Amino acid sequence: MAEIYRLFADASLDFSAVAASIAYEFESTGKGLLDENTNGFYQGKRCMDITVKMWREDIAVGMLLCGELEAEFPKWFLDLVLE
Repeated sequence: MAEIYRLFADASLDFSAVAASIAYEFESTGKGLLDENTNGFYQGKRCMDITVKMWREDIAVGMLLCGELEAEFPKWFLDLVLE
């Protein structure tokens, strides 16, 4: 999922191995010192969650078709989040 998070966050944020480890620890345990403003993985997950929620709402009312997302996102990801 780390590569997917990169699709949803600004490329200038911190996507280092250390940032990934910090984001994982924070998400898994709620512990650690996470800089929410610079951690790319945290921001990517947050933006992904918000975007997927909007996609689901738009699909439900016919404003968006799953096929419209397939050019930009991998099928396995869309199948996972839009099941």
